Order: sequence, then C-alpha cells, then structure tokens
Amino acid sequence: MHRLRPHALPAHARLPLWTWQELSARGTIYSYEIVHHAIQPGFRELTPYPVVLVELDEQRGQPTPDEALRIIGNLVKPDLTPEAEANVAIGRRVRVIFQDLADHMALPQFTLADEPAPARVWRLPE
Repeated sequence: MHRLRPHALPAHARLPLWTWQELSARGTIYSYEIVHHAIQPGFRELTPYPVVLVELDEQRGQPTPDEALRIIGNLVKPDLTPEAEANVAIGRRVRVIFQDLADHMALPQFTLADEPAPARVWRLPE
C-alpha cells in the first residue's frame, strides 16, 4: 500500500511536490459501524456488514495526538465476505487486502490481522 506525501515547497513553487511512500498496510480499528440497511442496492445482500475507520500505523498520533492517517473501508474475511459483527471491536488490529474490481482497479478493504487481540477492546453493547 502506498500514499502520497507532500514535501517542503521551494519559495517559487505554487503546488506541493508529492512522492509515493510505502506503508505497512496495518492499523487499528479507531471506530466502526454495522450497516443493517444498505442504501445502495449492490450492498443489500451483504447486510449486516461492518464499515471501519482504521488508523494506520505509520502516522499514529501525527501531526497531533488526536490526529492521524485514517481510512474507511469494509471489514471483510480473507474471502471478501463481511466479517461477523461479534469479531468487530475498537482496538482490534487489521491489515489491508485488495478487492479486484477491474483491470488496473482495486478497492482497499480490511481484514483482521493475524495478531492476538489486545486485552482491552470496545464494541457496541448487545
């Protein structure tokens, strides 16, 4: 996984200079929602499904302790089916997997990482 990163601007430049930076594609679930009523017809058969906000490891707590690089995606099993609601929790570790949509186009999704669950996680009350 890669991201674009700005560089310092020379005094005469009007636009930032960007370069690609490789990422580990791992992070922590920062927040989540379980979608029970899909608005888009293409997702109705998948309900309920989890949508997660993931804080990526490379920018945790930057530029301030309350800000970081965060990405939204579906939480899926490795076969790209929705992860069970009981397995979704704030604090769980995830990694990126890609769903091929067409030639030269892939959608980043998240799956639970092969790491032990943290001792303390939070999930919606049942």
